Order: sequence, then C-alpha cells, then structure tokens
Amino acid sequence: MAMTDKKSTRWYMGAILAGTGVFLVALAVELVAQGIAFGIRCLVPGWADSEASPAWGRLVGALVGAVVAVGGTRHFVEGLRFEWPSHRRGSPRAILDVLRQAISKVAIRQLCGGFLIVLAVMTLSVGAISLGGGWTFGDRAWSWGILYGLGAGLGAAVIEEVFFRRTLLRVALSRCRRVVALGISAAAFGLLHGVPRLLGGMAWGDAAWLTIAITLGPGMVLGAAWLATQRLWLPIGIHVAWNIGEYSILGINVPGDAGGRGVFASTWSGTTWLTGGQLGLDASLVTLIALLIVAAFLMCWARHNRRLERAS
Repeated sequence: MAMTDKKSTRWYMGAILAGTGVFLVALAVELVAQGIAFGIRCLVPGWADSEASPAWGRLVGALVGAVVAVGGTRHFVEGLRFEWPSHRRGSPRAILDVLRQAISKVAIRQLCGGFLIVLAVMTLSVGAISLGGGWTFGDRAWSWGILYGLGAGLGAAVIEEVFFRRTLLRVALSRCRRVVALGISAAAFGLLHGVPRLLGGMAWGDAAWLTIAITLGPGMVLGAAWLATQRLWLPIGIHVAWNIGEYSILGINVPGDAGGRGVFASTWSGTTWLTGGQLGLDASLVTLIALLIVAAFLMCWARHNRRLERAS
C-alpha cells in the first residue's frame, strides 16, 4: 500500500533525523573508544610511551564506531515503522547479518573492485603529477603511523558511507531524480569535509575549493558506486582504499590530520591546482578529472543495470 503524503513526509524526516543521530553517535563512540584505548595503555608496562599505542587506539576506535554505525542504521533507520522497499525491520542480529554478508563472494568482489579502482586512479594521478615535478617520494622505514592511517581510513569510510549512501542517498532517491539525489549526497559529503576545515582556520578559498573538489570527485564516485551496485561494499572499498593509499602508503597529507606517516615520504612543489598541495591529493585537478571519468563510467553501469531490471 502506498504511503499517504503525510505519512511519506513523516518517514522521510524520521529517516533523515534517525540517520543523522546514528552518524553523530557513531562518531562520538569512535572518539570515546579511542580515549579508552589510549587510557588502557597507561596500565600496560612499556606501552604508554610506545609509538604503537596511538595506532592501536585509533584502529580500535574505528572498529567500534563502524559497528555502531552499521548496527544503529539497521535497527533505528531501517527499523522505522514506515515503508522502506525491500528491507526488513532491523534486529539485534544486524551486525552478525552484515558480517555474514561481508564474507560473501559479492562483497569480496566489490571490495576488491574498489581497491582496484583506487589503484588505477592513484597510479594515473600521482604518476601524472610526479612527471610534472609536483610530487617526489622517498623511502621510509616502517612506522606505526601506517596502522594509524588504517584505523583513520577504516572508521571514516564505514561510518560516512553508511550515512551518506545507505541513508541520505536512498532517502533523496525516493523523492528526486537519480542525478539530483546523487548531487545532494555528494554536496553533503563535500560540505562535511570542507566546513570543519574552514571553522578550524583554513583559508576561505582553500576550504571552498576543497569542498568543491570532494563534492565533484569522491562524492560523485562513491554515490555512483552505490547506484551501480545498490550495495555498500563497492563504495566502502573505494573509500577505505583511498584513505589508506593516500595516508598510509603514499604519506600524502590529509586535511585536518598530520601527514608523512606512510610507507613513502612525500613532498610536493608547484601549484596547488596540479598537486593539491597541503590540501591533499583530493584537491588536485588531475585527480578530480580522473575521478569524474570513473563516476561517469559507474553512472553508465548504474543505468545499464536499471534497464536490465526493467526488462526483467
């Protein structure tokens, strides 16, 4: 039975408010879990001064935050007493259900696909920028900062994808055309990364460009990945791989966090539009063009899948 306009409005508002609440709680829980993990290190002899303790704390916080985001969304957002096509009400076993899905062939294939997409984009972008003298890389010994970057990348990827794609994009898609819904989720994603930098003291022009670049680049790619597969595995794979590749492997600065902790020690020179500079690889025009090409490909894939569904 179709929802009445009044009930439909209540459902949309309820889904957005519940999703936002779960998102904020997951971020808060991630920080609290990190704090607890950092506090425990003081109880272990020799661990307090170890470089590994912050890294493990960040990873633990990321895992706990991800669990809260997934479980909260499955139970509170998808458990609303309104219609949400093809999905059942959330249950206390939501996390176990997700874990079972995570080891399925489809999930593994899409996660690996996300890593391959990022590998191709980063190879192309960093290679082109390096040929122009924008980035230079030197060897670096093992650092626990690599694990720190893994935790930062994993937590942000899962929590953000659950909210921006699983909740916001799906709700927008119920009310708007696909392209408009994609634009809404991408713009919200860009603002989340740009506005805090502006409030943190970043120059207005830099914050504005970072917001635009993330909206048109990662925001569009991640949304298109969800539209193409109707699952979170591909966007999560892309998001995790991007964060790990930029931070933990290439050692490229990530706005709002310290850089230089990767497998390689990176330095940049030249114009910001080419290299991204201290704003990170996301702000490079070369990277933006590469990501737009990927987004276009994924949208074509999504359109093809939609035609197949209609034909069947």
